[in-house]
Amino acid sequence: MAGVKAYENYIDTEIALSDYIKTMLRTEKTMYISLDEYGSMFRPQKDNPQFGMNGNLPIKTFFSFPDNGFRSQDPNVWLRFGPGSGRRSGEMAMALANASTMLAMIRRADRVKIGCATGGLGMLAASDKDHVWKGAAYYPMTELIRYAKGKSILPVVECDTYNVPSYAVDDQNQYADINDVPYVTAAAALNEEAGEFTVFVANGDWEEEEELTLDVKSFEGYRFVEHLTMYTDDFDAANSYEDPDAIKPVVCEETKCEDGKLTATLKKLSWNMFRFERI
Repeated sequence: MAGVKAYENYIDTEIALSDYIKTMLRTEKTMYISLDEYGSMFRPQKDNPQFGMNGNLPIKTFFSFPDNGFRSQDPNVWLRFGPGSGRRSGEMAMALANASTMLAMIRRADRVKIGCATGGLGMLAASDKDHVWKGAAYYPMTELIRYAKGKSILPVVECDTYNVPSYAVDDQNQYADINDVPYVTAAAALNEEAGEFTVFVANGDWEEEEELTLDVKSFEGYRFVEHLTMYTDDFDAANSYEDPDAIKPVVCEETKCEDGKLTATLKKLSWNMFRFERI
């Protein structure tokens, strides 16, 4: 869940470098950013990683490529990663991590113009080769496609944070400390043409529910429509062809909005969408 902070740091660094170059060249051109491949997934640690290589691959790796064989289209090697990879545990966490990354891009929509999810088709349509169904990641992605339009409204979030120590997955993937990661991330979109205002909130806390207070006084003339939330109390839960609705959004009837202040409970590891419409 801390991956979103790593993405934010990376994007902000690229924006700063682009603006530095703009200043050095004395040009009026503003450089926009495309994340042509992104994704969050579980990475089990391999045996005996060689610490201290700073993320560099050993040279023997490059010479071993010709012996790897062509497997990408082998029907017996199905979806090496994604919903059909065989690792189904934590499907809600993976869906939420990828959705949080999308929120980070929406918050920087003035500079990030393109985002292409690695395995995007696998996020939209899970499959076992014989059947197709909606994985958990389908719902946040389609909600963002539908409602994250118009102007990006930058929310100010106040919440607790946590730290993740550095660790190594293998020789190629070694991660530094990630500190001050907010449990709650959010983005918002104002679609004036359609008369819609939508707030997206991800609760990355895996242990506690969060009580949310959302101040929307500035959006006078918009009425609260619904709070859709997606979560599961079973970390090992996963959608399947036999049980396609194990994880899916439901309407939260307890959420209230009065005098420009919305109050809601964010379930553990939950995706939330708050919809408002112009009166």
